[in-house]
Amino acid sequence: MPPAADALRTDSAAIRLHWSWWGSTKAVNPAQRNEVAACFAAESRAVTAGKKLFDTKGEDYRRLTGLKTEITNLWLDTTLPYPEPGVRLIRRSLIPQVDARFADYKARFDAAAADFAAGYERVKQEAKDRLGRLFSEADYPADVRDKFGFAWDYPNVEPPEYLMNLNPALYRQEQERVRSRFEQAVAAAEQGFAAELQELVTNLAERLRPGPDGQRKVLRDSAVENLREFFTRFKSLNVGSNAELDRVVAQAEQVLGTADAATLRTDADARLNIADRLGQVGEALAQAVVTPPRRAFRRAAPANPAAEPTPAAELTPTTGHEPEAAA
Repeated sequence: MPPAADALRTDSAAIRLHWSWWGSTKAVNPAQRNEVAACFAAESRAVTAGKKLFDTKGEDYRRLTGLKTEITNLWLDTTLPYPEPGVRLIRRSLIPQVDARFADYKARFDAAAADFAAGYERVKQEAKDRLGRLFSEADYPADVRDKFGFAWDYPNVEPPEYLMNLNPALYRQEQERVRSRFEQAVAAAEQGFAAELQELVTNLAERLRPGPDGQRKVLRDSAVENLREFFTRFKSLNVGSNAELDRVVAQAEQVLGTADAATLRTDADARLNIADRLGQVGEALAQAVVTPPRRAFRRAAPANPAAEPTPAAELTPTTGHEPEAAA
């Protein structure tokens, strides 16, 4: 096994999230779909229709979706990808800190779920008023308290020891499979960091350069802050597998220096200088790692905190329904 993959296997543990989530939408029944189709003189089989079971803009539900976004982002920001659905890798040294934060989130999430349940009858009545003939009591569980849940665990990704005595050949085969997965994890981490840095430096450089009309573009604080957060996360999670990538990340951090968005908004010379140097970083980055087609390495919070979060690709709930994607 390559040194970086071997070190990652030694220093990391697997971590997984579990969600129970009551979906806010449901397809209408066949008779209702026929009725919708008739309104447009369309064939029923060519039409799909759904209904929103409750108001997703309600304060209690917004708290739940906001917490889900925060929890998912904590999971993504403190872990590395692993080629097994729903599983990521966390440095063992980070487990006490992250576990304590998850425990705090668990208490807050459960309290938010209890608040939603306390107002459940009101939610149902509002839905009944809003949906009219589309309302069906059967769409609503008698007890909604267990429809929203959050948990996490640390699954074992290593071959079971008993297999060594039971079937040595199979044990060796499983060892090879795990070894290969950690090599894939290193490659995914390397490619993910490169792709994220490429996006961040390209975005910042583009915002620093004047528009076609020569006018200064809007530069938000987040364009600089997101890059600084990347440097911190990279130092914490870097697997040390690519010296050239390490060099380019250090170069990007040096280019940004101590500049902040407020300074860059007022200093035209600094804007152009940093934009040009970040362009050079982007070129060097293209040589550091051959990045695959873009995929989600980590997911930032949605621009609208009230929007219902789309689960990360790796995140598979154990029960219930996933919320619909945010518009």
